[in-house]
Amino acid sequence: MRRLALLYPLALLACEAPFSYPVPVASIVVSPTSADLFEGDSVHLYATVRDSAGRTLTDRVVVWSSSEPARVHVSDAGLVTALGTGSATITARAEDASATATVRVTIKVTAVAIDQGDLSLVPGATLRLTVTPRGPSGDPLGGRAITWTSADTSVVRVGPDGWLSAAPAPGATTITATVEGVSAGILVRIERLTFTAVSAGEFHHTCGRVTDGRAFCWGLNSLGQLGVAAVSQSTSPVAAAGAPRLADVTAGAAFTCGRTDAGLVYCWGSAARGRLGTGTTTSTPQPARVPLDHPLYSLSSGWNHTCGVGGDGGGSCWGEFPQSGNYPSPVARTPVSVLGEVSYTAIAAGEGFSCGLGSDSLAHCWGTNFSQRLGDDSLPYSVSPVPVDGGVRFTSIAAGGLHACGLTAVGAAYCWGDNASGQLGAGDSAPMTAARPQPVAGGFTFTTIATGSRSSCALTSTGEAYCWGANDGGQLGSTATDFCNGLPCSRVPVPVSGGVRYTAISVGDQHSCALGTQGVLYCWGKNDAGQLGDGTLTDRPAPTRVAGQR
Repeated sequence: MRRLALLYPLALLACEAPFSYPVPVASIVVSPTSADLFEGDSVHLYATVRDSAGRTLTDRVVVWSSSEPARVHVSDAGLVTALGTGSATITARAEDASATATVRVTIKVTAVAIDQGDLSLVPGATLRLTVTPRGPSGDPLGGRAITWTSADTSVVRVGPDGWLSAAPAPGATTITATVEGVSAGILVRIERLTFTAVSAGEFHHTCGRVTDGRAFCWGLNSLGQLGVAAVSQSTSPVAAAGAPRLADVTAGAAFTCGRTDAGLVYCWGSAARGRLGTGTTTSTPQPARVPLDHPLYSLSSGWNHTCGVGGDGGGSCWGEFPQSGNYPSPVARTPVSVLGEVSYTAIAAGEGFSCGLGSDSLAHCWGTNFSQRLGDDSLPYSVSPVPVDGGVRFTSIAAGGLHACGLTAVGAAYCWGDNASGQLGAGDSAPMTAARPQPVAGGFTFTTIATGSRSSCALTSTGEAYCWGANDGGQLGSTATDFCNGLPCSRVPVPVSGGVRYTAISVGDQHSCALGTQGVLYCWGKNDAGQLGDGTLTDRPAPTRVAGQR
């Protein structure tokens, strides 16, 4: 019995195991350490817990948390769900150790569009393409990687930055942009052109009509005046997308208008000051139809307005300073009728004024009367047409910046208004301003006359081109030895260099363009935005061929 009593305590000691503390957590690792998700997507994060010897501890509790639970939710098991765009830090904690992962959430691309749409370009053209990816709500998405491909690189190449380069020969191919697996394509045609008409704009752009009636434009495109979306400028001709077949085209300041054979009018570009005539205040590269009461069978655009003549001789104008019954409001966002009883054969739109030829061949002008450009020295402005002083009868008329010109039936040229740059062409003895038409010096017989901001040009019956006025941009197409207000000019007509014979001519701000007798289009003068269309940004004091012609 005593022996059993001694063995009992020993048995108790043998059954009692020694006490030990759990191994402490030394580190925790989260994988992956970052994730990019679309809204609604999920990813599972995993945490590995280790002790100081690097051994994995599988029996420890891991607590998950999100710095932005409204954007990124994480479950107790580490399942991350993207709720909204943005980023969040996901933290995994075990005892005193923690680790993080970064989760970025973006909207999934569901649609892609190449902003420029289908294009018609000339051989050798270059153009920067851009893409707008959109999410499920239709909102544009930025910051996405774009992959560009061309179906036929012998026709068009496209670089990783979206720069398109056309081959030197005609052809057609599809250009595709892919963003996050979503693709869009456009058709790009490369073709040679034959022009039938040209209009040099008042603000660094030019447009022409080709044989099938399409409008091609080049130069500055800050407000869509070329008729192509999302292009800042083009140094060679590009087709105005969406424009109908046109009978003629006229370029103003940062906008363009065209007229169909049926007398319908479409305008595109800057909508400021009512330029488009559609009532809108939103500029657009998409040609929009002007609401007319009657068809127009001639059309002319100036700095901020456009005018035309209907079949009954009635004039219609829209834009800034049409001065056609809506004074004192200087803007008509839709067409208004020219006041008075005059029946017109043509109306020319200038910069803040217009001049028209009546059926009796007498000239009438209206608008603001800076530098006596209305041909009347008694009025600061006129809301209705006033007869040009002198009673000269004209067969054609042109309105520029601060001056106007006309041709008589025998081809004699007269100009009136401002003469600070010699744009009246009346020689050294001519006044600085003239309300009465002044004969252009030289005794030339002209068949066509055109005016720009500060210069004028005309064609003889044999197609020779002469220009006069300001030449600081090279718009006279020759070297002028005179100086007006310290700038190069010519106070008398000087021949355009190169010896080309022309059938039509147009004068803009600091550049001019003319159509040769062989159907070849030439431009000269300032070229800072590509308005000469020769594929460069180099000024040309002599005529240079517009790129891409047959």
